[in-house]
Amino acid sequence: MSEGNERHPTPVKSFDDHDEGNQLPDFQPSRPPGVHLNSQVLRGHMTKAIHVFQLLFTQQLLSEICQHTNSYAWLKIPEKLYYGDWHGAWTETTEDELWKLIALIIYFGLVNVSSFHHYWSTKTLYHGLWARAMMSRDRFKALMAMLHVSDFGTEDSGNKLRRCRSSSITFLLNVKTYINLSRM
Repeated sequence: MSEGNERHPTPVKSFDDHDEGNQLPDFQPSRPPGVHLNSQVLRGHMTKAIHVFQLLFTQQLLSEICQHTNSYAWLKIPEKLYYGDWHGAWTETTEDELWKLIALIIYFGLVNVSSFHHYWSTKTLYHGLWARAMMSRDRFKALMAMLHVSDFGTEDSGNKLRRCRSSSITFLLNVKTYINLSRM
């Protein structure tokens, strides 16, 4: 063998060898971990998880999603009449209805059933499920089909995140404003 082709084998380590680990960068946040509000919180306020969620998912953001969803639905409803009312027209969604939709999506993540349709079942086995009390299954499907979080008229077709970019930026800015994560 010539000198240029020599191979230097690297030693193989076993499970008994000490793990060197990775060098972690210094973590020095500018604020202490936790929720940081720009004003003083009165006793009895901000006591539930929904209050913190609403700091991040603001009423303005929900209003924009409501507006974009309705605009998109009116554009697409002629192609998808089955998502409309009995006349085939779109029933405008409201911010309150979108809060219910968000609640159902979170609920579906926590309570698993064998089929999506069972959330609206009237059988006694599924009696404790409360999706029927929130909205009809057809309305849930319609909202999920028409849900649009950005203005479809200004979307950049070359950007894969175009459908959620503006809303996600607003959400992330709210997270950055109010929450500082701790080192885990």
